[in-house]
Amino acid sequence: MSLFAGDLHAVFGNMEDEDWWYLDGGASGAVNASWLMEKSLIVGRYSGDSSLYVGGNGTVFDSGSATIGDAPAATGRVTVASGAKWVTGIILGLGGKGYVTLYGHLNEPGAGLACVIGGASGSYGELFASGDDAALYFGETYVGGQGEGRLSVFSGAVAELGSLTLGLNDSSAGEVEVALAGSTLTTLYSEIDAEVGRYGSGRLTVRDGASLTSASGMMYVARFSESEGAVVVSGAESELDSALAVGYMGKGSLDVEGGARVGELRSIGHFERAEGSVELKGEGSRALLDASWPLDIGKQGGTGRLVLSGGASLGPTGNQAGEIWMGPHASVLLTGAGTTLTMGRGLSIGNDGDHAWGESTSAFLVEDGAGFLRVNNGNAAEIIIGNTCAGSVEVRGQGSAFTVACPQSFAYLGRYSGGVGRMLVEDRGAVSIAGIAVIGMNNDNKTSDISTLRIRSQGTFSGGTTYIGLGADYTSALGLGIVKAEGAGSEFLNSGPLFVGFHGTGMLNLSGGALATSSTGWIGNRATGTGVVNVFGLSEWDVGGVLNIGAAGRGTLNIKNGGLVESGGRVTVGLGTSSDNNTNAEAVGSARVAGEGSLLRAKADLAVGGTANGALTISDGGLVAVSGTLGTGERGVISLAGGWLAIESSEPVTALALVSDLHLQYYDGAAMVPAGAEDVEVIRYDGVTRLWQAGDELFDIYGGKIDLTGYTVARAGVSDVGFANAGDGWNHSLWYGWFYTRDDFAGWIYHQFHGWQYVYEGSVDASSYVWDAATASWWWTAWQCYPFFYRYEGAKWHCYDKGTTPGRSFWVYDGAWSQVAESEM
Repeated sequence: MSLFAGDLHAVFGNMEDEDWWYLDGGASGAVNASWLMEKSLIVGRYSGDSSLYVGGNGTVFDSGSATIGDAPAATGRVTVASGAKWVTGIILGLGGKGYVTLYGHLNEPGAGLACVIGGASGSYGELFASGDDAALYFGETYVGGQGEGRLSVFSGAVAELGSLTLGLNDSSAGEVEVALAGSTLTTLYSEIDAEVGRYGSGRLTVRDGASLTSASGMMYVARFSESEGAVVVSGAESELDSALAVGYMGKGSLDVEGGARVGELRSIGHFERAEGSVELKGEGSRALLDASWPLDIGKQGGTGRLVLSGGASLGPTGNQAGEIWMGPHASVLLTGAGTTLTMGRGLSIGNDGDHAWGESTSAFLVEDGAGFLRVNNGNAAEIIIGNTCAGSVEVRGQGSAFTVACPQSFAYLGRYSGGVGRMLVEDRGAVSIAGIAVIGMNNDNKTSDISTLRIRSQGTFSGGTTYIGLGADYTSALGLGIVKAEGAGSEFLNSGPLFVGFHGTGMLNLSGGALATSSTGWIGNRATGTGVVNVFGLSEWDVGGVLNIGAAGRGTLNIKNGGLVESGGRVTVGLGTSSDNNTNAEAVGSARVAGEGSLLRAKADLAVGGTANGALTISDGGLVAVSGTLGTGERGVISLAGGWLAIESSEPVTALALVSDLHLQYYDGAAMVPAGAEDVEVIRYDGVTRLWQAGDELFDIYGGKIDLTGYTVARAGVSDVGFANAGDGWNHSLWYGWFYTRDDFAGWIYHQFHGWQYVYEGSVDASSYVWDAATASWWWTAWQCYPFFYRYEGAKWHCYDKGTTPGRSFWVYDGAWSQVAESEM
């Protein structure tokens, strides 16, 4: 039917006292010529399924505003043909159902007319635009005003909207789909951000080569509390050009797949109780990091999840900045070969502990050949794992890498109070820190927490300068760090110095054939520092230069069961001087080499006891080999208890010279006693004279580690020893210190620091259960871990700090380390 001005009354019905035309009760009509209507339009006012067709080239059908589907019982349908043009503001589904199918134009470019699709509660509206000639132009646009709405832009259609909001109110739901090559949706108002789920729910799909651009530069996915939003961008050449906040206060998700691209990620699960999830999947799929705006993942207490897989990438444009902050409930997963996350500034995992509810789970995982890279662009940024709450990094799988390429950067495991950092490198994964790595810092001098680096199954950690137990603000004993490298092929490699117990407490454990390297080694560096290094089971620590055990703090080196420590520079045990020449006469250094195949090799000089106490014990076939001079100070002692001491020299060293030049003890089967020349057996080992005691062959190469040609080899004593009887009831344990006892004490001892303690009869030299009288509690401790001990009263780990009973002080671990006085235990 062709309608002109004279025919309109017959089709629409003209209410003389109202300012609109309407089609109702199943009526239908068509407009096929250019015409100005000058009244509002309702299609489907009260009941039935009514429809309007707008056709004809050059048609201008100006209805001022149009409502399609006005009442719950009414359905309205409008079709705008290719070549036709309809100028109107529009509500699709005010109470009923409203549909617009668009092949032509809806309004002119720059039109400020509003569009609401799904206007009232219980209503449904749908606008479908398709084809190269289809174009729609609106101002503020709401898909899902109070009801349910859908907008589709297909097959080359163009949509230019002032703003776009999906799911405006809490009862509404809006869906937008932009699909197929050439289809575009653009928002024009720079002051209004796009929203997918404002108070209600929203879903946005951009696929198969289509694109969406936001003039404001920002899109919120699930903006306010209780809202829900989902965005899917899929297919090569598909693009969403906007910064994104996913799960800002509500529950939001973003999926980018199949080579699609999106703009900058600004936040994922931002505020408390919000939930955000972002997944980038497949080769070519990419999102950006803003050069000046950090991506926060759960930073204000929300739950945020970021997953990159299958060759997807996230990073800044070019070599710009870009950083990520992860809150208490944040996770990042990089998985699959070719998957990369690149940034130019900092990464902080485990932030804003005040916002934590439940257990902190801030975690960063790199696996199956994926890679994280902090590029070297001159920015001296920080990598923090465990800033103010728990944070972890795991790197596993061949080709998986976590790389900090900038030499000016710092990487921390455990930074402030409550910040517990954990890193696991395994299954041929690799971590590389070009700058300074710190395991256990605690920078605000409050409580201290144990941070841990664990390397196993042929994992590799490569660092520059590394601190294990740095201490609070570089000056306090707070700050506990542990590094464990386990198994053959597992490597802890440091091109610079390695400090174990700088101001804080540090422990390095190498076992099962693991390898560690460093340019120099410092164990117990400052006055408050306590360091322990254990090298067990064919493991090896190669130190390029000096090795200082008990520099200005308390340092312990244990080599056992075939372990090897080799130093290219001077080795000191009980030096009393730290790396910056601060001295402390109360420093203590202790080194113990136990078991056949265990070796401490000093390629230069070895000194035991400087301005501080130093003790070197060689037992059960262990070997200490010295290429330079060997000496002891007034406060140093070397104990031979069935171990070997080898001194490289051009002339043989006699037993008498050896004894007179050193504070030497040997184990006579009952106690450690001062050694005389007659107590020490020596042999000049020249590679030819190999016979030793009844035809036994003395090893050509000790444990496969050293050729002893040209060394004088000495041995004294018969077996290992846990403590030495100094006479008159006094005894000295190589790890527990001095104590007094007698036979009539029936298991009781009086310890130099701890006072009266009862030693359980089932205890052994290296592992003891003791009853501490002052605190009325049972302890367990051992030579590998003391001054740490487990206290059964309260079932907590403790660490003896300083003082003599009743004035001792301890550290106690109850989710975090805190200092307590003896009177508080």
